[in-house]
Amino acid sequence: MYTKSDYGTRSRVWEEVIVGVCMHYDKAYGYPAQKTILFLGEKWHGLVASLRTLNRDLKRMEKEGRFRRVRRLTRKGILRGRFTSTMYILGRKLFKRAYQLKKWADKVLSAYRLPKLANNKSQRENEIFKEASGDVGMLLNPVIKGGASPIKGIL
Repeated sequence: MYTKSDYGTRSRVWEEVIVGVCMHYDKAYGYPAQKTILFLGEKWHGLVASLRTLNRDLKRMEKEGRFRRVRRLTRKGILRGRFTSTMYILGRKLFKRAYQLKKWADKVLSAYRLPKLANNKSQRENEIFKEASGDVGMLLNPVIKGGASPIKGIL
């Protein structure tokens, strides 16, 4: 558990939390609340920090160009111009890192990992697929000898 940590450790944790939220929704942006960032940082990384520390770190990380923060405001009604949330748009380096991490995770966690050059179908299976795909008329033939086709009754 990180109770006393330096900026490098904290920024890495905040970075991973924000990238994780963005990857969860498959977007290059996300808008988690600051309390959510603190909660996820404590839950997954064991980092306990105050809201003020988080704000200082986020401002410094934004100046470094890791991401861009955009304030989201309401547009309509009586509450026009009222603050709703902050959107975090990933910078180029974070976006590339997130994309590479996602590619790696998809490759490693894939349940159907097969060699690229493997021929996994027998010759008989290929013949069956060729016959079935080209001839729709065989669906209209009687299924049981002397019986009616279920499809003919519907048509």
